[in-house]
Amino acid sequence: MDNLHVVVKDINIRIEEPNNDNTTYSLGLTLKELLVINTNEQWEQHFIDRNVDKTADYYKMIKVSNLGIYLQVNEKNFISNNKTVDECYKEMQLLFPKEATKAKGVTYLMNPMSISIKMKKLNEDNINIQLTSSSLTALTTDNMQQQQQHDE
Repeated sequence: MDNLHVVVKDINIRIEEPNNDNTTYSLGLTLKELLVINTNEQWEQHFIDRNVDKTADYYKMIKVSNLGIYLQVNEKNFISNNKTVDECYKEMQLLFPKEATKAKGVTYLMNPMSISIKMKKLNEDNINIQLTSSSLTALTTDNMQQQQQHDE
């Protein structure tokens, strides 16, 4: 487990729901990147070799980039309607927010957030966890309506 690295990129889970009363919805979750790596003391990626020093401290970093949840009410553009896989892929890419901004025309239940967690495990089994950066804002229903009006 010392050298377990996880990298997940460009995840967009989307549910599209047309209703009989002419209202349409899409709900989605976007994640630009999830990264779990070992690092050295300077938080640079590093391989841990327990054969060299079994009692050394070790460091792990977890980064989540641009995790957001969106809800589109009265959706006009269903991605799944009569499109090729390439067309769907291109449209789904537009739903990813750029760094520190929201995707254009998207109403968020949870604004895109990024967070970095640094953990240091001391050789005596103590763990020091440091939250280094985060931003998280949830939109209220009033804010969602204001954002929809602004986007139109």
